[in-house]
Amino acid sequence: MYRVAVICSFSISSRNICQTLQEEIERKQLNIEVEAFHTEDCRKIIGNYDLVLLMPQIRYNFKNLSKILAPIETKVITNEQVEHTNDLLDIIIENEKQCKK
Repeated sequence: MYRVAVICSFSISSRNICQTLQEEIERKQLNIEVEAFHTEDCRKIIGNYDLVLLMPQIRYNFKNLSKILAPIETKVITNEQVEHTNDLLDIIIENEKQCKK
């Protein structure tokens, strides 16, 4: 199972994204799990997730969070990716393939 954490300031928007992503993941029968987190809960992610996606509104905190979460791959997603679930899912799938190499 490839596990993805989505982080935002209050986990409200990340929860919405995770729900939409999870529906698409189930529809495509992929072995991926996504879960939403608040920025203050990011230490719970270490050792339990393969990829971390930061919502656009917290991109200013990328350096700090990526240091805390290292060695987990951490990426900032764009507003456009948030609006297009398949684009976001493509990023997750591509990252999963890179991890398998």
